[in-house]
Amino acid sequence: MDVTALSAPNVYVQAEWGFSGPYVGSESLLGLVDTSKGSIRPGENLDTQAVRDGLGGLLDLAREDDIDIATLRTHRSLCLCGAARGKDGELLRSLMLPTKFVPSSAADHRAQTIRMLLRLLTLQPAAVPTRDLWHVLAFDPTAAQDPVLVNLEATPAWTGLVLRGQSVAAWRNLWAWLVDQIEGLMEIRALADALAQSLPDQTVREFEDALPPVTHADGRPAPAEIDPSVRGLSDPERSLVRLALGARRVGTLEPRATAYFEGKDDDNQQLTPTWMLDRMTEWGDRSVRDFGRYLVRVLVERSQRIALKKTRYRSDGVLSIPSRVYVRDEFIFRDSNEGGGGVALRWDQLTTVLGGLGYVQRNADDLWEVTDRGRSVQ
Repeated sequence: MDVTALSAPNVYVQAEWGFSGPYVGSESLLGLVDTSKGSIRPGENLDTQAVRDGLGGLLDLAREDDIDIATLRTHRSLCLCGAARGKDGELLRSLMLPTKFVPSSAADHRAQTIRMLLRLLTLQPAAVPTRDLWHVLAFDPTAAQDPVLVNLEATPAWTGLVLRGQSVAAWRNLWAWLVDQIEGLMEIRALADALAQSLPDQTVREFEDALPPVTHADGRPAPAEIDPSVRGLSDPERSLVRLALGARRVGTLEPRATAYFEGKDDDNQQLTPTWMLDRMTEWGDRSVRDFGRYLVRVLVERSQRIALKKTRYRSDGVLSIPSRVYVRDEFIFRDSNEGGGGVALRWDQLTTVLGGLGYVQRNADDLWEVTDRGRSVQ
C-alpha cells in the first residue's frame, strides 16, 4: 500500500482536511471533542487512554511511506472489527447507549433510536435495514404490539417519519422521471403532455376511490404503499398513487406520529401531504391527466426557485446556478438526469456502527441479526 501516493492531494480524498468533517461532527455530538472555540479540543467525554489503546500502532504505520501485506498481517489488532472487544469500543458503547441522560435530550433520542433499531432487527433480521425494516415499523402488527417498541417515544416519531419518507420519495421519483423525459430544448407543455399520457383517463376522485385503504378498522396504518396493486404500477403512475396515499394519511395518525409526518414548519408549504390533499380536493371532478399537467408546472417552477435560492458567484466571478434543468420562456432543457429515490434514514450506517460495537452481526444468510450483547440492552 503506497501511503505517500494515497495521501497526496485529490487522490484518495478530495477535501484538504480529508474526512475530518464527518468525524468531527460525530465526535462533537458525542462529547469526545469540543469545537465551541473554533478549534478542535478534547471533549468532556474523551477517555484519552481508551483512544490510545484503540489506535495501537496505527499512527506509526501512517508515518510509513509504504506498507506491505506482511506488515499489515502483523497488525490485525488494528482492524475495526476488534473495536467491540477494545477499550475504545467500550467507550463508544457508553456514549451511544448512556445509562444516564437528560430526558428528551439528543442522548435520549439516540439511545431510543438504537434500541428501536435493535428491536426491529430482533423481530426481523435484515440485509439492508432502511429498505427492509421501514414497513415492519409502520405496518407489522407484531411490531405494533411489541412491549419494547410500544414503550419507546421514538417509535411513533419514526413511524411518522418513514411514512412521510414515502411521499418524499414519490416526489423525487416523479421529478426524476420528468427530467428523464426532457429531450433537447423541449416545450414545457410537451413535458406536461408526456406525464398526462402516462396517467389513467379518469377523474381525480375516481383515481382516489381506487386506492387501497390507508388505515385498518382499529385505526392502525395499513400497508397501502406496499400493496401489490401499488407495487405493480410503473412510474410515473406509481409515484402519483403514493402521493395520493400520503395525502389520505393526513389526520389518521396518532399525535406524535403526526408531528413527524407533517410538522408545524410544513404549514403553507408546497408538496406537503396536506397541500396534496387540498389540491386533489380542488381537482376532484377534473381529469387526473390535467392534474398531472398542473403538477408539472408546479415542479418546474419550484425547481427554478430552489436553483435561484442556491445561486452563488464563484471565486472567478462567474454566476453559478446549481440546477440540472433550465427554463427559457416556455422551453426547458437539462444537462444531466436526476437520481430520484428516498431520503436517507441513516439506519444502514447506524447498523454498521452497531456491528462494530458488537450489538449486531451478519449471519450465514448475510442478514444483520442481534447478538446477545444487543439483546441485553433492549
